[in-house]
Amino acid sequence: MTRKLIYLFFILISINLFSQSPLRKSEMRGVWVASLGIDWPKTQGTSSSAIQAQKNELVALFNSHKSYGMNAIFFHVRPMCDAVYNSKIEPWSAYLTGDQGVAPSDPNYDPLKLAIEEAHKRGMELHAWLNPYRAESSGGSAVSANHVINKHPEWIIKCNGSEYRFLNPGLPEVRNYVVNVIMDIVRRYDVDGIHFDDYFYPYTDYGSFNDNATFQLYPNGFTDKANWRENNVNLLLTMINDSIKAVKPWIKFGISPSGNPGVNSSIFCDPVVWLKGDYVDENGVQQTGPPYIDYILPQLYWVKYNGNLSYWSGTSFLNGRHLYIGEPAYRYTTTDFSVNELGWEITTNRNTPTVNGCVYFSSKSVTSNLAGCNDSLKYNYYIHPSSIPKMDWLPGGNTKPNAPSNLRFEKNASSNKYELHWDKSLPASDGDTAFAYLIYRFNITPVAVDDAANIFGYTGTGENYLPSAEAKYSVTKGNYYVVTAIDRYGNESDASAYVLFYSADLIPGKPELISPANGDASQPATANLKWGGVTNAERYQIQVSKDPSFNTINYNLFEYKSLSILFNQVRPGNKYYWRVKAFGVVGESEFSDVFNFSSGIPLPPTLIEPEHANTQVVVTPTFKWHKSSNTTSYHLKLSTSVQFSNGTFIIDKVVNDTFYTITTQLATLKNYYWRVSSKNSVGEGDWSAQFGFRTRSTVDVRDENGIPITTKLNQNYPNPFNPSTVISYQLSGKSNVSLKIFDVLGNEVITLIEQEQSGGFYNYPLSISNYQLPSGIYFYRLQTDNYIETRKLIILK
Repeated sequence: MTRKLIYLFFILISINLFSQSPLRKSEMRGVWVASLGIDWPKTQGTSSSAIQAQKNELVALFNSHKSYGMNAIFFHVRPMCDAVYNSKIEPWSAYLTGDQGVAPSDPNYDPLKLAIEEAHKRGMELHAWLNPYRAESSGGSAVSANHVINKHPEWIIKCNGSEYRFLNPGLPEVRNYVVNVIMDIVRRYDVDGIHFDDYFYPYTDYGSFNDNATFQLYPNGFTDKANWRENNVNLLLTMINDSIKAVKPWIKFGISPSGNPGVNSSIFCDPVVWLKGDYVDENGVQQTGPPYIDYILPQLYWVKYNGNLSYWSGTSFLNGRHLYIGEPAYRYTTTDFSVNELGWEITTNRNTPTVNGCVYFSSKSVTSNLAGCNDSLKYNYYIHPSSIPKMDWLPGGNTKPNAPSNLRFEKNASSNKYELHWDKSLPASDGDTAFAYLIYRFNITPVAVDDAANIFGYTGTGENYLPSAEAKYSVTKGNYYVVTAIDRYGNESDASAYVLFYSADLIPGKPELISPANGDASQPATANLKWGGVTNAERYQIQVSKDPSFNTINYNLFEYKSLSILFNQVRPGNKYYWRVKAFGVVGESEFSDVFNFSSGIPLPPTLIEPEHANTQVVVTPTFKWHKSSNTTSYHLKLSTSVQFSNGTFIIDKVVNDTFYTITTQLATLKNYYWRVSSKNSVGEGDWSAQFGFRTRSTVDVRDENGIPITTKLNQNYPNPFNPSTVISYQLSGKSNVSLKIFDVLGNEVITLIEQEQSGGFYNYPLSISNYQLPSGIYFYRLQTDNYIETRKLIILK
């Protein structure tokens, strides 16, 4: 819980650039729930206690996904020709029971049935996720006797160099088998979709395989094996789509290939063809028809999509079908992904007209709040509920369901809270009933349901009310409510008659702030903001600003249930003002009184020496800095890396004084970087400015008077630079000195020095802000009475 709260304000900082992404009334917001020991179940076994644990885990999982706006679950039901459901064809999965082929002790327990019921209660779709050909990844005795590997070994191909086994896609009997497995699910379960991911023909790193005999037996008019293999996949997909639509036309069929087109060609998948509807039938006859998938879901698992979005988002490419984007939630904490990535992804998707939403891999990454991802969804991007996008091409895809009726508020006797109730929609002319309901809230009449910002809630058919505890009070304001029905095709009904709900005695009172006390100046980097609960309050809004008038609000958190939050952005030198507002089922309070607090952590010190860009530092330097008030000690770091990366530290030490002399000699003619932070009992502050220097040679280059025995021009530091650098040189005696800069054509552009100078060491600070020099390569030349030398410098802007 603490980790979650710490993330919240970090999230709010990072998403400011993206929070204005356009709202959509309908948008795919899905999540993959993988078996294979990844997401669910955490508990394996057949006992009653194991079954109950699995049920509890699944309900908690779905509650979590619902809480931050998900509207679809992609539930892994067939990992390796086994079943996470009560299959009539394939054995129970070992990922569920612990042993493949062993059934749960309760014959009525069916995880897929339970998952569908729990998803539909919450208004979420349930897509059954299957792997069509993968039969075994490791090999061995764990495969049960009734597994297809043992029942039909003639259908199996093994990869050389691994234990990977898969069904042979070139065999007609294999295609029939896979279709039968899928249609068994379609006929017996109320699924909303059938979903494949990227496991078709095996990836090349699994090893080579031999299907020559199948190619010779069933060539289907092909002479090229690669084209034949690709068409084998297409044949299966056309059979599946035709079979599904003949039985339950509202069920969607979609595929999630790799986001890299080159990878798909290596496993003989061609999404272009799927979306065109082309294939060659088993008689070798070219067929062209409508697309045989309803959506394409590429796994764009790279930072900023690696520029691949345009490949998938073309209107002609999609041929009228939906495009969803597979998002890599599992990578939100790696070095190349950051908390900013999620905001960029959602905003980019919403600003791309052909993108209809996204699906996250995988469930545990989102429920674990990696990089604060579910906080970002819950408190910003998915704060308004959304229904599944409508698919106009499906049969019955343009018939509205009937509107709900008898909208009313009733008081729940158990909770003593008001709930919104209505009567279910009557069946429409096509016989379809409502699948889910959208609830809208307005502050004026007549009400309009064309604005996604007015969506107040979204719920399934399992309940005829929306508990007030699920309301988005602080976003959708007002006391007028209407409800619309959503059917299995995504059609929305007309709005119900509106109902007005208002009672002055239900408006929540004004919150009172508790801590930090007003004016507190001793806060650590993470301040625990606390306030008192008030009657009728169900949600709170917390605002933090550096402006006492709140003209500029730095942090603005809606929809918060608790009475405290960890604010982890307290910086030394800043004063913070904060206030809280309460929201109830009716109305909102005024803001609390404003409190302020500031940090007790000391400000960073100012560095003195070695000076920045000094190229003549001795190998045993003394580091000095100015004292910082309220400081008891200092943290000194010296590194060979400008990034101060791990493994590059020469010094990483806490000292009590404002200086430190190194005891071990540094390397000669080498660049070093140093910085210092201040510490006290409250905590450690920010790092100081970062200084860089270069050590000089240990060879004695001076005479007895300290004058250099040679004249020399050194390389400027830093180089390349912007906006400033230092040119250093030494003179062996008095001389006329000329220091000039030339462009690459040899034209003089700046005269820096033109005067007589005595022998000694010189540093000339050069700032390009004083000159109109564009980026590029230049040369600087030192000329004395008996010496001339030229070096290169580079300006980067």
